[in-house]
Amino acid sequence: MDAIGMNEAKQILREANIGSVVNCIGISITILSSKKDCNGCLFRTEDKANSCRFRESCFAHKRPDRESVIFKSK
Repeated sequence: MDAIGMNEAKQILREANIGSVVNCIGISITILSSKKDCNGCLFRTEDKANSCRFRESCFAHKRPDRESVIFKSK
C-alpha cells in the first residue's frame, strides 16, 4: 500500500464518480457501474463481497451517488 491508509483508500474509492480514474493503493483504478455483483472487479475474492475489504466502497447503499460499482485497474 502507498502512503495513504486503508480507511482513506476506501473513502477515496467510495466517493469517486463513475467513469473516473483514481490513483489509490499504488495503482490507477477506474470506477465502473455494476449491475452484476463483483464480476470483473479488481478486488473480487472467491467469497465475493463477504470477504472483500473494499465492499464499503462499492455497495450502492454505502456510496453517496447510490450506484453500485466495480473497480478495474487502468
